[in-house]
Amino acid sequence: LWEGGIRVPMIVRGPSVPAGSRCNVNVVNYDFLPTFADLAGVTNHLPKEVDGTSFKALLFGLAEGWPLGLQLALR
Repeated sequence: LWEGGIRVPMIVRGPSVPAGSRCNVNVVNYDFLPTFADLAGVTNHLPKEVDGTSFKALLFGLAEGWPLGLQLALR
């Protein structure tokens, strides 16, 4: 088994997150740090070596905001 937890549902609740929304894009654990930094507005403090991409746009229902389209999420 090489998937390592992919396809595990994630539930998010918060301000500006549309109620009842759903997103079928896969994200991985190394996307969380860039996302939290993006939500806090401190992405300039992340080292360049940090892997992952912020999925902030996905949280707010803006799938077109995901860099390079949805293909990036399918790494």
